[in-house]
Amino acid sequence: MLESMKIQTSLIATTLLLCSITIVTESLPSLSEMKWHHDVDGGKENSYFGHIFFQEVHHSIPTHRDSDGNLYSLTTRGYGAFPGPTMVMEKCKTYTLYLHNEMSPIQSANGEGNEFFDINSPLHNQFRSPNHTNMHLHGLHISPLPGADYPFSYAMPGETMIYKYEIPCDHMGGTYWYHSHMHGATTLQVGGGALGMLVIRDGEEDGLPSAISEMEEKFLILHHLSKTEIEMAGTACEDQVFETNIPDNTLLVNGAVEPEITIAALQWHRLRTLYVSPRDNIILDFSQCADVCTIQLLAKDGVYLHQIPRFV
Repeated sequence: MLESMKIQTSLIATTLLLCSITIVTESLPSLSEMKWHHDVDGGKENSYFGHIFFQEVHHSIPTHRDSDGNLYSLTTRGYGAFPGPTMVMEKCKTYTLYLHNEMSPIQSANGEGNEFFDINSPLHNQFRSPNHTNMHLHGLHISPLPGADYPFSYAMPGETMIYKYEIPCDHMGGTYWYHSHMHGATTLQVGGGALGMLVIRDGEEDGLPSAISEMEEKFLILHHLSKTEIEMAGTACEDQVFETNIPDNTLLVNGAVEPEITIAALQWHRLRTLYVSPRDNIILDFSQCADVCTIQLLAKDGVYLHQIPRFV
């Protein structure tokens, strides 16, 4: 099956949540945040740099076990954790990202020169090159040229790519995401967890009331683990990494199964939510909490609504 036929589905929404009772149970894992360093040697006040590592990731879920009594676990490709760390950026600043590919070269059973691993193969739309990678900042209005958010370059195993992102001063604040964009390996890599949330911090020019901009935030990544789709892609390119005992079509939230979240009564919370799937869309149903909680929509796909908030 052609890689171009595999649809990477995503939904990004920012909602406001108010509940009349306090929910005190907390089992939702926190997402780590990527560290940016001030580029003092670069001589520019608003320049920063950071490092991210594409590598084999081992993830376990201590709250669930399979029929043999083993903890749910996942071996995949990612950015040091499942899911990857959250990138936080600000307007009017320049960020240099070093993407280090720490995967090993594929040892093909069919010998060297196998078209699945030859990046220049005429079989362009085949599943291939599972350990080549690159980076795409999804939804940002920045340069798509080589050296910036260019989706056609790549890092081979052991190589490092350097990206330079200049965030415009008039860029809208919002919730976005980043992910690998390796043609021929997107289903395998992104479906397996090579992704993370990306936030552009709001500015005064966005016109958000302080009651919203200063609201307590919670970050949620809903990941549809389509085991069938990922294993199909992996088989086609002789993948030697992805392995899991997590049931097919499990929805993971920040890497956990059915976690619970702490919500203080009569206090608004801002939920930044990202849904990712290699195949299916999702419908968020809040009907079960309608009697005790109020949900309002603030933004979707990184764009604020014309009139906010809106009841959903």
